[in-house]
Amino acid sequence: MAHYRKMLSDMDAPYIKSLMALIETQSKQTLAYWCLDYATDHILAIDDEPNPAKINWRC
Repeated sequence: MAHYRKMLSDMDAPYIKSLMALIETQSKQTLAYWCLDYATDHILAIDDEPNPAKINWRC
């Protein structure tokens, strides 16, 4: 049986239902572009970061 995770919002809220309906109609490629765009705008592009992460990408 599927186990639902706790959310900070109500699954029955109109804006959540609207967003879920929009997501269900999109292709995997479009969803991937949305995710990458959001990540680069809101997560990875922090201007003037006082303590930038030092990541060794050569695993």
